Amino acid sequence: MAITRLGGANAITGTIPVANGGTGVTTAAALANTGNLVLLSQASSTTAVSQIDLTTSSDYDDYILNMTAIPENDNTHIFCRVLVGGSVQTGSVYSYGSIRTDGNEFGNSGNANSDTTIALHSEYGAGNGTDEGLSFTMNMVNINSTNKPKDFHYSIVIDNTSNNHLGHIGTARYNSNANVVSGFRLFMNSGNISRYDYRFYGMRK
Repeated sequence: MAITRLGGANAITGTIPVANGGTGVTTAAALANTGNLVLLSQASSTTAVSQIDLTTSSDYDDYILNMTAIPENDNTHIFCRVLVGGSVQTGSVYSYGSIRTDGNEFGNSGNANSDTTIALHSEYGAGNGTDEGLSFTMNMVNINSTNKPKDFHYSIVIDNTSNNHLGHIGTARYNSNANVVSGFRLFMNSGNISRYDYRFYGMRK
């Protein structure tokens, strides 16, 4: 049986379009957004900033943030607040709790039922040396809901001023079911963030 090569109008080159059964992905950015996660923003900088603001979207109820940072001041802690209608919420509207889990240590790392911030770690501060700082992953859920709690689930690793490697896991809540969250603010309890790298994702419904 002869095998005939299809050519001319029947030949397909490049990306196969959706109509022909392909994905329709034509750019590297679009390729990065396949699956359940959509990259909403990312940045990497060695210029010090007082805070990092992330903007949410009505298209996504849940988010994931991956971030590394080195504080400007030694032995400092990273905090999070939410924005509602573009305004940062500074009242006593946050609850959180975390535990330290590194090495042979396992104990309370800080908690509060009514605080003005979410403290991702409380027991030890992050160092400001080149090989110090912190990194964490945080999930934010029900952000666009008007009848569900806005909850946070996070794990964070810090290197403190003695170059000790410390791990923490925690949960938190923004105590207002009715408010839709329009963004998040990350900042240190003292001084600027001197270096940072983050990727902020929305999760498809």
